[in-house]
Amino acid sequence: MISWVWTVFRSRRAAMLEAEFLVMKLGCEAAAHAHALASDPQATEERRAYYRRVARIAKRRHEFLNALDTATKHDVQNEWRCRRGSLCR
Repeated sequence: MISWVWTVFRSRRAAMLEAEFLVMKLGCEAAAHAHALASDPQATEERRAYYRRVARIAKRRHEFLNALDTATKHDVQNEWRCRRGSLCR
C-alpha cells in the first residue's frame, strides 16, 4: 500500500515539474502542447493520462501566473527554478 502511494506521489510531482517547465518556456501554449502529447495515438494509455494531468496543472499554473504582478511573477518563477528536480535552471 505504501509503495503505491509513493508511486502516485512521484508521478504527480513529475507532472507538476513538467507543467511548470512548459509554462515557463511556452507560456499560454503550455496546456495545448500537453494536450497534443496526450492525444498521441502511439503513446500508451498511462502516458496519455500523465500528459492530461500535465495539461491540467499547466493550465492552473498559467492562470495563476497571469493573475500576478510582474515582480511577484518573477519571484514565483524563481521559486520554481530552485525546486529540487526542476527541469528549468
